[in-house]
Amino acid sequence: MKGKTVKDTFRIFDYGRMDRRTGRLTAMWMAVGALLLLLLWLLWGEGGYVMAWAVSLFGALTLLYIMSIPRKVAVGDTALEIRCIVEVTHIKYADLRSIRRIPPEAMKKKSVLLGSYGFFGYYGYYIDSRNWEVLKLYCKQWDDFIEITDIYEKRYIISSPAPDDLVGAVTEAMRYYADSESLE
Repeated sequence: MKGKTVKDTFRIFDYGRMDRRTGRLTAMWMAVGALLLLLLWLLWGEGGYVMAWAVSLFGALTLLYIMSIPRKVAVGDTALEIRCIVEVTHIKYADLRSIRRIPPEAMKKKSVLLGSYGFFGYYGYYIDSRNWEVLKLYCKQWDDFIEITDIYEKRYIISSPAPDDLVGAVTEAMRYYADSESLE
């Protein structure tokens, strides 16, 4: 590790584009929302508090989902950052237990608890029905999964177009951080 600096460990990984499945699900959810609003408008007529309430609720949910879309993963000097449009999740290297790739088959028994399934990605709280754990997902596509576990037994699942590079960069940053902590 001689000659390495903190700047050598800093990297940013972009989530890339949505896959076709996510694009289709996004279009489907938008169509379902528009159909529900149209049905409500046909049943209640134009105007009124029910229609205003429904449009406001649909708009608020849509904006909430859009603000939570994962954008980038930053491998920083002391922490891994998962950056969404508004939210940033910090996972300190001292708190990281493991990071590894997982196959898509491992995601079969995961269900949405509170979050998005296909609306511009897969993010939020999911439940693992195999061992009844709550996971936090930050995925833009349903492929190339990386599982991050911290010392508090929290599990994060992220996706990346370059999963091996991301796992390698985080592992290297964890080693650098551990070495720099032992020198102090």
